[in-house]
Amino acid sequence: MNVIGILIATWIIYASFYLCRVNFSIALPLINLELGVPHSQLGAIASGFFIIYATGQILNGYLSMKFKPQKMVLIGVIGSGIMTILFSLNKNFTSLLLIWMLNGYFQSLGWPTLVKVVAIISRGKKLGVLFGLFNTSWAIGHAISWLFTGIVVSSMNWRNGFTLNGLLFLAIAIPASIYLIERMKELNGKHTSTRNELKKNIKRETIGMHVKLIFLLATSFFIIDSIRYGLTVYLPAYIFSIEKSTLSSTFIALTFPITGSLGMITTGIISDKIKIEKKTLFVLTMSLTTMILTYSFPFIYQSNREIGIIALIILSALLYSIESQITAVIPIKIVGEKHSSITAGIINSIGAIGAFTSSIISGFLVDIYSFIEVFKFWSYIQIPLIPLLMIAYLVVKNLATLK
Repeated sequence: MNVIGILIATWIIYASFYLCRVNFSIALPLINLELGVPHSQLGAIASGFFIIYATGQILNGYLSMKFKPQKMVLIGVIGSGIMTILFSLNKNFTSLLLIWMLNGYFQSLGWPTLVKVVAIISRGKKLGVLFGLFNTSWAIGHAISWLFTGIVVSSMNWRNGFTLNGLLFLAIAIPASIYLIERMKELNGKHTSTRNELKKNIKRETIGMHVKLIFLLATSFFIIDSIRYGLTVYLPAYIFSIEKSTLSSTFIALTFPITGSLGMITTGIISDKIKIEKKTLFVLTMSLTTMILTYSFPFIYQSNREIGIIALIILSALLYSIESQITAVIPIKIVGEKHSSITAGIINSIGAIGAFTSSIISGFLVDIYSFIEVFKFWSYIQIPLIPLLMIAYLVVKNLATLK
């Protein structure tokens, strides 16, 4: 069936994007040791990536409404693969920063384009399950990238964690993108009438409410992505500081994305059974728990490794689940397939700015204070989620009554 084939292709493509994104986190401690680049400058490189990634999300989200998203993603695959390989060939801070920023743009072609594709094939049904499954791509892709990069870096050197990752990305994602282009041609030909029915137009009287909801979700995602990407960048380094082993710290850190994927599937199934106006309250409940776990995790881990890993499992499952609901399920259920790419682009771009801010601030906190202070910082910035999600609940409830 074309729909299943398309979903598998989008999953493979987006999962493989992470080979050329989160490999930086695994290589970070070794770049610091070999090149003498301080954490503050490494944080600047990560932040440079995110600021360009954020800009590209909005631009490419808009362009995905005008052009074929499946063709645009192929450009992102080729560009990101090349930039990642080039990164491995440099050692100057400025060149590393510029190349990783360019990589950020090509990476931004992945999310809004593929969200649009999944929204098209969903036909407005089972969004929680479909996006729960699709979103496991970035969690499992994250895990695979960390595992692969960790093995390569520990057995070779950090540069091979970029060269080999870039080559593998191109080898996997180019054929999958070509397959996606061909299958979408067939789907468009067979389901034109169905797609036209799904392209709902937003009523003029509700435009302001839709904009307000997107702003609230985007601001919430700014906070959540600050934490998740803060953990993505610095969790391996934190565990490395305790375990003193790249391979050991990689395997423990893998708990974060792997259990995150399981959390997204579980909450996706649950959310499909919850009314749209109650989904934000569901997210709020999960957020209160992550706030506590983020603060307490390093204390738990340093006093009892096994219990610390359990705390990390719960934290990751909740964080990834919150992201899935905020970036895809709730907004697309409200705005529909027609505006899905630009909505996803806007929300994800604001999240990327959060990742940008967190990466650079967290780097300074590590250099000046310690990893403990970073976890406290990530916990404190979650407090504004409470009023943001409560207001979002009221907006969604009003929109639901107007339908």
